[in-house]
Amino acid sequence: MRTDIHSQLATLEGRLRRYLPEQQIDALLSQPVPATARPCAAHLDALLRAVSTYLPRYLVNEQLRDPQPGRVSGQFRQATIMFADISGFTAMSERLSRRGEEGAEKITNIVGDYFTAMLDITTSQGGDLLKFGGDALLVAFFGDEHAINGCRAGAQMQQAIARFHQVEAFGETFSLKMTVGLGSGLLFTANLGTTEKMEYTAMGEALARMAHAEDQAEGGEIFVDEATYRAVKARVGVEETRDGCYLVTHVEGSESPGDRFSTLETAPQLRGDDLSALVAHIEETVACLDALVPFLPPGLLDILRFDPARMASREKGEFRPVTTMFANFYGIEEIISRLGPGKVAETMAILNTHFSTMQEIIQRYGGVVDKVDSYVVGHRIMALFGAPRAHVDDPERAVRAAWEMQAAMAAFDELETSAGVFALKQRVGINSGRVFAGNIGSDARHEYSVMGDEVNLTARLMSAAQEGQVLISHSTAAQVGKRFRLNEKEPVRVKGKSLPVPNYAVQGIASDQYEAELPARRSPLIGRDEEWETVWRVARQAARGNLQVLDIHGEMGLGKSRVVEELIDHWNGRGGITLFAGCPSYGRHTPYAPWVIILRQLFGLRDDDSDQERREKISGRLVAANPEWAEWAALVAHLLGVPMEESNLLKSLDPKLRQQNLQRIVASLIASEAKYHPTLLAIDDIQWIDEPSLALLNRLTAHLRFRPLLVCVTYRPEEPPDLTSAQQPNYTAVALGGLSAESSLALLESQLPTTPEMPAQIKELILKNAQGIPLFIVEMAHALIESYLSYDAESDVYHARADLERVQVPDTISRVVLSRLDRLDEQSRNMLKVASVIGREFQRWLLQSVYPYQANAEDIGTRLLNLCQKEILDHIQVAYLFRHVMTRQVAYESLLYAERRDLHRKIAQSIEVQRGAHMEEHLEVLAEHYMLAEDWPQALKYQLEAGDRAQAIYANEDAIHRYKKALEAAQHLPGSLNEQLTVHTGLGDTYQLVGQYDEALTSYEQARAVLEEIPPAPDKDRRRADLCRRMAHVYECKSEYVTAQEWLDKGLDALGKDARDLEAARLYTVRAAIYHRQGDNQEATQWCERAIQIASEIEGEQAAEETAHAAYLMGEIYRRLGDNDQAAHFARRSLAIYRDLGNIIGQGQAHNTLANAHFEQSDWQAAMEHYHKSLTIKERVGDVYGQGVLAVNIGEIHRIRGQLEQAITFYRRSLQVWEELGVTYGKGLIHNNLGAVYLRMGDLKQAIRALDQSEDLFAQIPSEDFVAETSR
Repeated sequence: MRTDIHSQLATLEGRLRRYLPEQQIDALLSQPVPATARPCAAHLDALLRAVSTYLPRYLVNEQLRDPQPGRVSGQFRQATIMFADISGFTAMSERLSRRGEEGAEKITNIVGDYFTAMLDITTSQGGDLLKFGGDALLVAFFGDEHAINGCRAGAQMQQAIARFHQVEAFGETFSLKMTVGLGSGLLFTANLGTTEKMEYTAMGEALARMAHAEDQAEGGEIFVDEATYRAVKARVGVEETRDGCYLVTHVEGSESPGDRFSTLETAPQLRGDDLSALVAHIEETVACLDALVPFLPPGLLDILRFDPARMASREKGEFRPVTTMFANFYGIEEIISRLGPGKVAETMAILNTHFSTMQEIIQRYGGVVDKVDSYVVGHRIMALFGAPRAHVDDPERAVRAAWEMQAAMAAFDELETSAGVFALKQRVGINSGRVFAGNIGSDARHEYSVMGDEVNLTARLMSAAQEGQVLISHSTAAQVGKRFRLNEKEPVRVKGKSLPVPNYAVQGIASDQYEAELPARRSPLIGRDEEWETVWRVARQAARGNLQVLDIHGEMGLGKSRVVEELIDHWNGRGGITLFAGCPSYGRHTPYAPWVIILRQLFGLRDDDSDQERREKISGRLVAANPEWAEWAALVAHLLGVPMEESNLLKSLDPKLRQQNLQRIVASLIASEAKYHPTLLAIDDIQWIDEPSLALLNRLTAHLRFRPLLVCVTYRPEEPPDLTSAQQPNYTAVALGGLSAESSLALLESQLPTTPEMPAQIKELILKNAQGIPLFIVEMAHALIESYLSYDAESDVYHARADLERVQVPDTISRVVLSRLDRLDEQSRNMLKVASVIGREFQRWLLQSVYPYQANAEDIGTRLLNLCQKEILDHIQVAYLFRHVMTRQVAYESLLYAERRDLHRKIAQSIEVQRGAHMEEHLEVLAEHYMLAEDWPQALKYQLEAGDRAQAIYANEDAIHRYKKALEAAQHLPGSLNEQLTVHTGLGDTYQLVGQYDEALTSYEQARAVLEEIPPAPDKDRRRADLCRRMAHVYECKSEYVTAQEWLDKGLDALGKDARDLEAARLYTVRAAIYHRQGDNQEATQWCERAIQIASEIEGEQAAEETAHAAYLMGEIYRRLGDNDQAAHFARRSLAIYRDLGNIIGQGQAHNTLANAHFEQSDWQAAMEHYHKSLTIKERVGDVYGQGVLAVNIGEIHRIRGQLEQAITFYRRSLQVWEELGVTYGKGLIHNNLGAVYLRMGDLKQAIRALDQSEDLFAQIPSEDFVAETSR
């Protein structure tokens, strides 16, 4: 018994491997027991159910009763045929198609809902769906009651269509109705093809009568032909006749639903749970699948067997570039009618010969016959090139196939039959474009097909074609034009298009070449000798201790990253270290995106490190580089998303100073690393770099010189970054172009097996189309070898397909990539799609947590490893990386929008769960994922937090971007007024910081408008006043003081004239500052006193901060009034409060005011003391500009006191600052002061040189202030 089962399974093995997952079949064959057989039986049952949903019920049951694969048959039967068509669909489709793929997906969803509702009705009345026709249904009713059942279904469908009368989509409303036509009579059903590919079709008088009846119907009407009316006239009501057809107004029994019909009436039944019964059931089910699967489009089985229940649902589909063909053949109806039921075999011979001929040609060019359905005149074959599987040159394949199909029609010009001589004629339309490809219909009954505006246009071109003609669209012609002789025709007006459509008639095959750019893959560095010589020469100069900047740029696919990989290998192999990061495509608004990666490498941070371990690594590395950096560790830690307590110094820094110090420390850290090891800093794809990262990169390259440091960047020339080092002598640019013919051949040879030799024609084909683009050469080599070569083991020779010379690569990269991805198993393809939603770089844990299909951790790991071996992915430490950005984009863009949104949401949720302790470092990523998920509450939350974070580190452009995104999210949330107020206010603050005052005012006005929509609340007046104060501050910055004062009045009015809260104190302080700016210091004094008095009465740090600020301002006011005693008094008061608060910045300001007051009093010692204290603080916080000013003041005191050497020291220190900052006025001032000192020292030569330099610098501004001084 055991031996018999082993033998039985061995015989079945080849067939089982078509239908079962590899793990299941291997387990069954290695250990045939009930435990391994049950999963196989269950999977096969599920697959059989899934396959049956793609076929009519009559066909499924016919095949299951007597499964014989490839059986050609035909029969006449009495039937009523219904055609139900949506009226208004074309107009809706044209409007929604303008929204691109998202519009196409919406159309598909609407049609899917409609089909589901209608099919429920037809099935309940015994109807059997024959074909979907875009937005229409072709349904057959068999049995004794076929006519009345069809009429009942039509009446119920017209009632059900009411829910679609008003369809909402993207803010537009569309009205849909339905026309129904029914015709009765003989229906000829035929099964055509071979064991490899079968197709079913229906023809005959019933279809012709149905078509005539449907032509009479308008929206909301049901028309039946004479034969149907005669069969049901006693059970229906009619109102009028049109051209021999009847308008049905009432159908008896249409108020109640009928019985639902089961699809698998004759499905195999499991007759026991022992091994013998299970294997018998498996064998029986496989036989049924063998009979049904040939009716599916080729390639669909591979998708279904992966996860039958899930993949056969109506939600499954994708966007793909597809070339669609419609071939309308006619003349067959006359043959069927003349031969009649008595000559079925003769009819079938003609039909099958025509279909097999056309199908063989389509299949030979890699197309699939999607369906054969009826048309207004005759029938049509719908063929797809690019779905379910793509090829690099689908448009050309389709046109070549159509041309051969028309040539093959010569065999059908004179068909001799027993009823006379007949002819079949054919016309073809072809169009290319991105379409929805997937399941169309309901979960219970659907077809794999394509939908979209591009498909509709194909059908219109077919109808516009003449007999024997192949008519192609402009999009197809643009991709194949030079390979064919085309005759441009007059643009035609077609249904669904507002403008005439360009079209071309194919007149033959040409021999011209055309150019195309396509992607390649990783390969040896070949043909880059000259470029590499430059790269390595620059690298050697850097290694010797002279910083070099290397710019490698070129179009996508030319091998920029490959050159960098080679550079890294050589650099590291000679004792250097490499810090590498790429800029993600979404990273333009993620502050310091590449630097975060670089810093993680520098600090050695790992994902499994605890926060304490991370803090220790960051602090330890900083202190090792410079002990004075210990207090800056929290600044760097926060950038990396590591929580760390800030010192008082850090707390007092404003965003601008935080940014300046962060960039100073990071640049110094890189310099420190280079001191000990020759360092290569490589940043890839800086066309996507964010502004703060670019600023840091520019700072690094501008201020370091004598270090063994090589900075290497790559970018695409169409988006060149603003590199300030480009004009420096240590900057070298290397432009990559296409490879020479010799180098292209060498690169190709490296991709081909050396034994045995590859056919010469495949090399010629690749090189002919590659145009020297490395990415193209490599991708094409792999794609074409896999598709067009077969290995003969006996002769040890590769054979190319006979039609190899006809293959022409299109000019689109995505088609090449998709053709490669489509050759992966379905699990791997889906894994890449899901990973693409995460981003170009992803981690396995995250992929595993969101992967929606059946796969365990081991399976995912194995497939990721396999994808790395295929060089589609790279494995970098704990992460995986798409080898090419383009691969990730193609995979991502193939997903339906609904699927993308669902995955983006799950990814964000998984990050929240897994990285909750380090959420800050993921804010931007979470914001992006929730935004793309259209999860508006979460998107608003994280965009706002990311905006606040960017603003805090003075990444103002990024803050603006995030706040705008937050507003976009908020527009979808009616209850988000408080959040909108926060966002508008944050935007206004950011615009004010960067000097975009008009934009700031607009944002504040929008905030005020939102505030008025918020229901009354206790703090509403205070919020009004706060916004008025912000408006006033902007007008103050614009020097529009009158308007500023008006806004302050509005703020005070909102609070009430006797208000004595903190907001009132702030308003008074701003008013004092404005009067001070205007020179009205008496008025300024009064307002400042009020501010101090009110703020002093209030408890809390904010009130103390306001008191200190007002006291500091009062000191400046009194200094302007010449009352230096009072100035010093208020400055000391401000200083004391700032000390208590730990506000370092405020202390520095107060020290400076005190020093200035003492300077005016000629108290040089006190002035010097406070200037030095202020200078120390400026040094600590990294305020370079402030250091320059204070150095001048200290120098002045030394000069006045005759301490000339000390004066020169501080003047030179100030000069260094102005030169670094590029402040011409400051440089001119210092040279003037140096001239004065040298004159006092009697060094006339030095004095003249300094004064000449000062004069030249002031002439550049120009400035007349120092003309007399420089002419002394």
